[in-house]
Amino acid sequence: MKKLGIIILVLIVGQVAVSQDLIVTRTDDSLNCKITDIKPDYIFFTLMSNREIKKSVLPMGDVKIYQRNFYYKSELPIEYLAAREYPKFRIAIRGGYSYLFAKIPPNLEDNAVDYFKSLKSGFHFGADVNYFFNKTFGIGLKFSLFKTKANGQNILFDDGQGGSFRVNISDDRTDFLVGPSFIVRVLAPVTKNAFIAGATMGYFSYNDNVLIGNIPAIVKGSTLGMVLDLGYDLRLSDDFSLLFAMSVTLGGLTVATINGQTIELPEGEVESMSRIDLSIGFSFNK
Repeated sequence: MKKLGIIILVLIVGQVAVSQDLIVTRTDDSLNCKITDIKPDYIFFTLMSNREIKKSVLPMGDVKIYQRNFYYKSELPIEYLAAREYPKFRIAIRGGYSYLFAKIPPNLEDNAVDYFKSLKSGFHFGADVNYFFNKTFGIGLKFSLFKTKANGQNILFDDGQGGSFRVNISDDRTDFLVGPSFIVRVLAPVTKNAFIAGATMGYFSYNDNVLIGNIPAIVKGSTLGMVLDLGYDLRLSDDFSLLFAMSVTLGGLTVATINGQTIELPEGEVESMSRIDLSIGFSFNK
């Protein structure tokens, strides 16, 4: 256990040590510092001066060059680097591929199987707004929209009276979720890259515009939904990161309305709305 602790300490110290930045002024002064923000007209940084940690700023006109991670040895104490300021606000926008977990009914013809497979795949778009109480824990609000469309030709249906018929059918389905989130963030000690995990519970709606032959039907419903998120923010600049994420959304309908008429599904049956989302996007952190 002692050896493991020493190894972890060495790794952390090594990561911090290589994170020191260089600023060279127009008067050829070289500053071993930590750049904290870069604006079009100013560069903000922290450095040691007379054994004190001081925050400072220079006009860009006084800066000849600057380079992150230039120095191997830090002039700033490790304690300061480990406890430096962290972003309190995060806004993330994402989108990507989605796949529904709903099972395809058994004993179907090939054209019907293809139709249901098409319905299982779709795309999503979402946004998250988060506020962090400290470096690790935060709360937020999540929005998520899922879309899928499918067309089936000459699909065989039971008429419910022992007979059957064939018909063309199409679906244009939209699921929407909004709700509060609890967020856990793990910031990398040097790069400020971050692992993000979250859980959301909120309002989950179902809206499907169906066309059976020439007969339209609007199917609607709502339930309580849950989202479990796991993502990674890859820092591109002081404020912006490239976002990669995987989410699982859980929910299902037991009651729906079809053209305004309320229908209860048979006991034990649920219209699954659960899916997995694979996302890419951007996050703004401040």
